[in-house]
Amino acid sequence: MNDFNAPENRPPEEDAALARRLARLGRKPVDTEALERRLDAAFMSLDDGEQTEPVPLMSPPPHRLGHWLQPAAGLAAMLALVLTLFFALSTSLPTASAAVVELTDLHRSVEEGRYAVPAAFSIEGVNQLIAEQRSGAAVLPEKMQAARVQSCCLIGVQGDLVALAVLNDGGPMVSLVVAQAPDFAHEMGTVIEIGGRRFFGHELNGIRMMMANQDDRWLCVMGDRSYEVLAQIAAEARF
Repeated sequence: MNDFNAPENRPPEEDAALARRLARLGRKPVDTEALERRLDAAFMSLDDGEQTEPVPLMSPPPHRLGHWLQPAAGLAAMLALVLTLFFALSTSLPTASAAVVELTDLHRSVEEGRYAVPAAFSIEGVNQLIAEQRSGAAVLPEKMQAARVQSCCLIGVQGDLVALAVLNDGGPMVSLVVAQAPDFAHEMGTVIEIGGRRFFGHELNGIRMMMANQDDRWLCVMGDRSYEVLAQIAAEARF
C-alpha cells in the first residue's frame, strides 16, 4: 500500500508550501520575557517558603537556571571554608586546662608576694587555714584555683592543689603546700623520722623542702630552715 503522506509521494508544490510556512515561522520573534517573569516569580515564592502551583512550562533556559545556581554554589563553598577553618583551629589551638606550677616556683611566687596567700603565726593557725581550704570554707588565691602542682621528685607527675598556707613565726617564711595524687613524691635525700613517721627532703633550685604523705595527699614544707625544723613543722601539720 502506498503512503501518500511520505515525502517521496507528495507533490512538489506541497513541499514548497511547507518550506515557505516553516521559513515564516522561523522569522517570527519569540517573546521570552513573559516566560522569564513567571520563572522569577516561581523561584521567589519558593525562597519565601510559600507553596505554589506547578508552573506548566518547559524547564528554564540554561542561563536562567545558572542565575539561581550560582548563589547556592557560592554559599556552599563559603560553608565548606568555614567548616575547614573551624576544624583546623579546633585541632591546632590548645585546649583549656588547669595551670601547672612547679613546687619551687610556687614557693618563690609566694615569697615575692605575687599571690595573696593566707598566713598564720603558728602551726595551729596554719592547720586551721588548711582545714578551711580542704572543707571549702576558704578558697585558694584566685590565680591558684583549679591549679595543679608539678612534683619535684618525679618527672611528669602532677597533683591537684588542695591547700596553700604560709607560716610566719618570726623566722624565714615557710610555705606549706598540700596536693592530692597517688605517688606524688617518694622517699629520697635526707630522711628524718619523728613519732614513727618518716619525712624526707632535699634541696632543689636553692630551696630546701621536706615531704610527708597521708593516704593520697602529700605535704611539702619549704623554706630557708634546717631539715630538722622543716621536718618538725611537717610532723605538726594536719593535712
